[in-house]
Amino acid sequence: MADPEYEAWITNVRQATDIVEVISRTVALRRGGKHYWGLCPFHTEKTPSFSVDAEQQLFYCFGCHSGGTVFTFLMRREGAEFIDVVRHLGEEAGIAEPKRGSSRQSAHDSLYSVLGWCQEYFQRGRERVEPFLARRELPWSVAERFQLGYAPRDWRGLVTFLRERGVSEREMVAAGVAVADKPAEAHDRWRHRLMFPIWDARGRICAFGGRALDSGQEPKYLNSPETPIFHKGQVLYGLHLARPRWQAGAVPVLVEGYFDVVACHTAGLDQTVASLGTALSSGQARWLARFGSEVTLAYDLDDAGQQATKRAFVILSEVGLKVNWARWNEAWKDPDEVRKQGGEETLRAVVDANTPYLAAVAETLHGTTPREKAYAVQTVRPLLMAVSDPVERHGYLEIIARKLRVDLSILAQSAEDSQGAKDTFGKNRHNMRRTGEKPSPTLPSVDVELLAALLRHPQAIPDVRAKVPEWPREGHLETTLDFILTRGTDNLADWIDGVESDGRRLLLEALEWQGPDGGQTAIDDFVERIKERGEQERLQTLQERARQGECAEELMREVRAAMERLGRQKARKEG
Repeated sequence: MADPEYEAWITNVRQATDIVEVISRTVALRRGGKHYWGLCPFHTEKTPSFSVDAEQQLFYCFGCHSGGTVFTFLMRREGAEFIDVVRHLGEEAGIAEPKRGSSRQSAHDSLYSVLGWCQEYFQRGRERVEPFLARRELPWSVAERFQLGYAPRDWRGLVTFLRERGVSEREMVAAGVAVADKPAEAHDRWRHRLMFPIWDARGRICAFGGRALDSGQEPKYLNSPETPIFHKGQVLYGLHLARPRWQAGAVPVLVEGYFDVVACHTAGLDQTVASLGTALSSGQARWLARFGSEVTLAYDLDDAGQQATKRAFVILSEVGLKVNWARWNEAWKDPDEVRKQGGEETLRAVVDANTPYLAAVAETLHGTTPREKAYAVQTVRPLLMAVSDPVERHGYLEIIARKLRVDLSILAQSAEDSQGAKDTFGKNRHNMRRTGEKPSPTLPSVDVELLAALLRHPQAIPDVRAKVPEWPREGHLETTLDFILTRGTDNLADWIDGVESDGRRLLLEALEWQGPDGGQTAIDDFVERIKERGEQERLQTLQERARQGECAEELMREVRAAMERLGRQKARKEG
């Protein structure tokens, strides 16, 4: 449950801060109309499309669609955490942070303390891992930089160490450092392992990973379980070391494992991080997107690594990142082997010589018969669908058309048909980063027009939800509409940061829309247009299934029914 005193402090800091003054420290702003304008700091542009609204205390970029409050701006600009931004601005404004009395916060603090003591315990015997590091041709400085440690063979060594410091076995289990097969019989989670402390975004140890030191010791890697302060899908290993390089302009490098991170840092590639033994999550991708527009993938070259690369490409592209690929001699499996067998200079060279991932994949396609060509296109179609920039996607289509000797217009039509609803309104639409593309204020999407109308007439929201229930759900607008109904539109800055990022972009576009107020008649028209769009998307999907060879009578009936519904809608509009 939220702490009312703490929430009030955050609101007071926001209201005491002038967003124009803060942004002007790093962006040259000039007044134009009721807004201030400047070059966007989050993407490259020559014509200012970055606007700051002093009245609403919000910013918005028409080029890359970034937007939000002064808190959002500083989080993105400096790569800082929300609470750190509020504290900094609170200090500037002379508004003291209240003491948090919530039991949840104190419980989290105690878990961090437990992990701090664990780190102290693992550091006591870390000289035991020196021979292991030597066999991997890693200098001892690596142990110091990454604060590597050693978990002894004892079954209850760590448990005893923590109990002497007043930690209960229940707290040890909650922190993920002990396992209790039976009540009051907890034992150490890690034994005879090289220990990697894992830091969160604020530089606090939130978990550990243990690497087996004996051959045949299973599992090879044993990580902390999920805990109240550790969620694998929200943490990147090495983030606390890489973030300063990202802030200085280095392109993030993403690898698979701990030793790949260590190898890259040893070679001077300090911008490298890894997901924690799991598939890359959208949360981790969003973290990377906060620091720039590109990322370089350097996953293993085995089949599993290449499949992981494809999945990561889609996830990273969907948050607007340009994805590059670092490739090396196939005799080497991963970045650590490149460093050991080819040398640090070779590792730096292959990472620096990265190429756009999809362009590299497109160059490997081949096919001579129509069926082989169709199969080749099918394999890259999900990758093409993930690319939001139309110019970039067209460039990849040209490469594929040349490689397969397929007419470019046919290939483009195939890709567009396969996207269907996804490209017009689904997951990708509001994740796009269109560099330099400024949406015309006279031609907004129907989604923006309807949301702008609902900002003026919030009493119509329940009726709109009833008529097009899929609209707020697919557009990530459920929270936005709830806030408009419950908290109003007079102080948007007080609640806009609580809206999902996709919904926030749409809301900011709606706020910028200055069209005439058509009242209920306009709202009804927007609803009908959204219904018609939905029917068109459904028809496209059905037709694509038919083109793929599905000829069931039921499918044909669905196609005819969809065409009839579209016809009736158009007739009502024209009549």
